[in-house]
Amino acid sequence: MNYEQRYKKVNLFFDKYPTLLNIFYKLYKYLPLIIAGVYAVLVVYTFFFKNWECTIKVVLVPLVTFISVSVLRKVIDSKRPYVKYNITPLIKKDKQSESFPSRHTVSATIIAMSGLYINVWLGIVMLIASCIMAIMRVLAGVHFAKDVIAALIFGIVFGIIGFWIF
Repeated sequence: MNYEQRYKKVNLFFDKYPTLLNIFYKLYKYLPLIIAGVYAVLVVYTFFFKNWECTIKVVLVPLVTFISVSVLRKVIDSKRPYVKYNITPLIKKDKQSESFPSRHTVSATIIAMSGLYINVWLGIVMLIASCIMAIMRVLAGVHFAKDVIAALIFGIVFGIIGFWIF
């Protein structure tokens, strides 16, 4: 079974269950905003309740990761699934390329690693949210599985290096 046939099954599933599609749309839209909000609170928390070194790490490690992945995406310039294949994505986007790695997923993952650095339980919850976001990006038809898997790996590796090695 090729990619187009597999993705058609995704569309058919959501056609059968419009309520789930509505939930999917809302989660797709609001999960990144929730993660960004948690990150903002984390930065403020470290500023007021932790030392300056902790705050600098919580700001700089995600920033360096975001910039690095943004440059990598431009260099690789990978086509999106809806451009490469004849599919109708659940989420309509105008972007034609820069699919690899998923910047939403890497951002959510490095933010989760920031959370893990401050509080293990917060980090675990956020890593789960990051994985949910990754799966949703693939189901939405805006990324391939390799895009989000690479993003998860980048976020975890950059997080380990940035928070625990340096």
